[in-house]
Amino acid sequence: MLLTGTGGKPLTDAEMFDPVANTWTSLPSMSVPVASCSFTVADERLYLIGGLTIGGPSASLQQLSLK
Repeated sequence: MLLTGTGGKPLTDAEMFDPVANTWTSLPSMSVPVASCSFTVADERLYLIGGLTIGGPSASLQQLSLK
């Protein structure tokens, strides 16, 4: 997953790739724009941890539904 747009700016957009179907699916927008965050998946939810915001490093935890 790459969360940087043109020029490395943080984004609120995220997409998920399905290698079996060879398709990308848009996910709900994130509440805090981030770049270079860590993430994990559990119970059909994507958890985004930390990352970089326009103001600097973030300690945020964001949750996106994968359904």
